[in-house]
Amino acid sequence: MKQRPLGLCVLACLALVLGGCNWPKAAAWDEVETGMTEEQVRELLGSPSSVHAVPEDLRDTRDFAGWWQYGDNLSSRATNAVFPDQPDNRVWVVFLSAEGRVVGKRPPLEPE
Repeated sequence: MKQRPLGLCVLACLALVLGGCNWPKAAAWDEVETGMTEEQVRELLGSPSSVHAVPEDLRDTRDFAGWWQYGDNLSSRATNAVFPDQPDNRVWVVFLSAEGRVVGKRPPLEPE
């Protein structure tokens, strides 16, 4: 009987971790196009799992002002905490201009 509460705790933690992930559907991902507004992207993909802005002092070195990540997990969030000025390679990324328009997108670069 003592293992039952531990098993329930593990299941609850797993549900919380997986519930935080937001993976885009392939068909919707393919519909994201340059020039779309943030609202249009949200309609297609839903809310991003994390939102990031390029620091002001680096904006002149980038083709984007911010990015939305889809499919974050604890590891990708930790990577973003250590390297806050660049997107994680393990997630889907939508790059946005300062005006909130899509300027690019990128699927995960590393296998999951």
